[in-house]
Amino acid sequence: MSGWYLEKISIEGFRGINNAGSPLVLKFKSDAVNSLFAPNGVGKSSIYDALLYAITGKIPKLDKLPASERGQGYYLNQFHGGDRGTIELTLCSAHDGSRVTLKVERDLNGVRTVTSPNGIDGEALLKEIDREFVLLDGETFREFINAVPRERGRSFASLLGLRKYS
Repeated sequence: MSGWYLEKISIEGFRGINNAGSPLVLKFKSDAVNSLFAPNGVGKSSIYDALLYAITGKIPKLDKLPASERGQGYYLNQFHGGDRGTIELTLCSAHDGSRVTLKVERDLNGVRTVTSPNGIDGEALLKEIDREFVLLDGETFREFINAVPRERGRSFASLLGLRKYS
């Protein structure tokens, strides 16, 4: 494990977040379990989708839609005045406390770009944390509950960061 904590996420113009010029900023505590709760329809899933997209470069639930539903068109907020969605992740190293902010953008054509400080390979860092972040959405939780015991055990091992041992 590399030992990175998600300290802050900033989102503008992505999925259900329509906030031109005023990014949604969420700060997280590294010494606590962080959760989001709010009424339906205010953007919790959009925050999850933005984090998932920033780390993996895709949102499977949109990519699985039939071609006629044009899932790629739902990555960006359709009411946002800009031509791109922007997600910034501030990560803190558990080893030395250093911080790095990665900027992930997606334009209207679906082109994804990752910008990082000099000397840091942003794509490589995102691939590194893709193996250790646990993103648990409703569908994943349902699959976990409905899984046969062996698969549930493997899923639980992943949640604890023990995937390679299961």
